[in-house]
Amino acid sequence: IASGILLPFHLNKDQPVHTSQAIFYNLAERWGLYNGLLIPLTFQAEEEKIYTGSMGLLSLGALASSIYLYPNISLTPGQASALGSGIQFGLATGGLALFLTLDAWDDSSNARSIIGGTLLLSSNLGLALAYSNRELFDIDRRRILWIDTGGLLGALGGLGIGFFITGDDIGSNTNKVFALTVFAGMIGGIYSGYVLSDTLDEYKHESELKEFSRNGYLIEPPSLSIFPIIADTQSSAQVAYGFDIIRGKW
Repeated sequence: IASGILLPFHLNKDQPVHTSQAIFYNLAERWGLYNGLLIPLTFQAEEEKIYTGSMGLLSLGALASSIYLYPNISLTPGQASALGSGIQFGLATGGLALFLTLDAWDDSSNARSIIGGTLLLSSNLGLALAYSNRELFDIDRRRILWIDTGGLLGALGGLGIGFFITGDDIGSNTNKVFALTVFAGMIGGIYSGYVLSDTLDEYKHESELKEFSRNGYLIEPPSLSIFPIIADTQSSAQVAYGFDIIRGKW
């Protein structure tokens, strides 16, 4: 722990540390911890010291590598945060894939290896996918929070739909239904969080207004809106929620 705290301070002494830089360093440490746990699990290591040593070494190695690589990567805070979200949703997707195929491997002697390998692959694929699409995440960091929240709420909604479909039936296909509905809800929530939080990109909207001044029109995506209303003269002010389906400037 002390090394993880002191190493960034030592290597960045007398240098400015930007928000995206700090996020990237923290992401690297978490990535090292996850891989340090999952790699020994994939190879079915038995001794606890193997897991402890692997997690510590990979975490510190990843932190040192991130400090060295950051100047050449130059991510925005939104992009750096999106990499962390990629890992988390990758892990969730891997877990759902395991749940979907539970009947095929649950009683296998290689169950630990299957779990570790699947989560290792899916988390790193999520990271790679987020990085390869980093231009999409050149956005306000607050939007990443909404994307994460949307994914979580979507997954919970998918879980509710799964209960609605299966009811009291606890059959062999129940786990498949839940895995598919939760995955669909999670993806839908991620997309909704991305689209509906578009108005938070204030710095981008300034450039869009310049485009409007050149072209004379600007089409904007749908967004969630809150409208103050008064039901009657005796009532206090309330709010109503709705969507701006079509928005633009002409």
